[in-house]
Amino acid sequence: MEEVIAWWRNAQPKVRLAIIGKPNTAEYGTQVLSQIGQDRNVIHRFGWLSNELLRLWLSAADVTVFNYREVFTSGAASLARSFGIPILLPKRLDTVDLGDPTPYVRRFTDFASDFEQHLASALTVKPDFADAASWREACNWDNVARVVAGGYRDAIG
Repeated sequence: MEEVIAWWRNAQPKVRLAIIGKPNTAEYGTQVLSQIGQDRNVIHRFGWLSNELLRLWLSAADVTVFNYREVFTSGAASLARSFGIPILLPKRLDTVDLGDPTPYVRRFTDFASDFEQHLASALTVKPDFADAASWREACNWDNVARVVAGGYRDAIG
């Protein structure tokens, strides 16, 4: 999170950064608030989010940024992907189930080299609800269960 905030404060893009959700600890929340300072280009809404509130925030987003240090799969990224909203992720992450490469899943090297370019490109992509629906269908639990069961059948022979 710190890298995203620092980049936003320095670059001052024409879009606002919204940091939503509950920080892991109160201390981390205080650290994030301190880093944001009085920057009006960065807003925050800390606290638990109901499904409805999360859907509202995602509906208002043009792009979502996930700057995890480490992750294999992300429910939040999958949810954003299911809305047809472009996602920005670091290339260093190995993630599953996001269906990339696609205009809706973009991977940046780091904030110094290519984040701004990927952000600008992602902002030109309009949400595609048909693409999102196709992705959701491909990832639904019935389809995943069939693939896993088929893998087990093949392994058993």
